[in-house]
Amino acid sequence: MFRSILRLDVTTAHEIMVPRLDMVAVDTDCTLKQVAEAMVRGGHSRLPVYQQTEDRIVGVVHSREILAALASSDPAPALNELLHPAFFIPETKRLDDLLEELQNRGLQMAIVVDEYGGTEGLVTMEDLRSEERTSELQSQAYLVCRLLLEKKKTPKKKTNI
Repeated sequence: MFRSILRLDVTTAHEIMVPRLDMVAVDTDCTLKQVAEAMVRGGHSRLPVYQQTEDRIVGVVHSREILAALASSDPAPALNELLHPAFFIPETKRLDDLLEELQNRGLQMAIVVDEYGGTEGLVTMEDLRSEERTSELQSQAYLVCRLLLEKKKTPKKKTNI
């Protein structure tokens, strides 16, 4: 019932995703320093990593591995060695299902793909939480408006003194 109030059961990933053109992603050919710079510029701790084109996402890199590799005195590993598997979802995925799946898998990001497997964008847990808060505020505003309207409709009793 709570999810219905928040409209997560009818909203799809496509509606809240960061579109492909706005995504910050890095190529597998990037150096670790270039990846760190992209993270700082974009303000993200996780980035999708692609091979040749953003339609070929091969994984996700986390800032903690980049920082550890850059701080290490050992030779820097290749970016491919630091990748986590990407989690792909269809653009029609409902947000209530996505939230549950991300929580169960312990993930923070999903790559949204179209019916042909091309990258459409991405959704993060932060996006979902933001959508939850927005939906909750809209629901509360709706309930307050209904209460005020009902109160206006209720005739006031006159008291004779």
